[in-house]
Amino acid sequence: MFDVISGKIQEASSDKPDLNDEFAKLREITDNYQVPEDVCESYEAVYNMLAELDSAYQI
Repeated sequence: MFDVISGKIQEASSDKPDLNDEFAKLREITDNYQVPEDVCESYEAVYNMLAELDSAYQI
């Protein structure tokens, strides 16, 4: 997912890349960014950053 998203961002240059499918897939595999119990702070931070990025992208 990271490589696909990075590639699309680089290709788009200054335009907004089409990442709707990628964010939909991330929401699916992360259960809408629900942080699992008993994970390390880094894992939780990644989920939170992904959720924030997704939210910012949708605006």
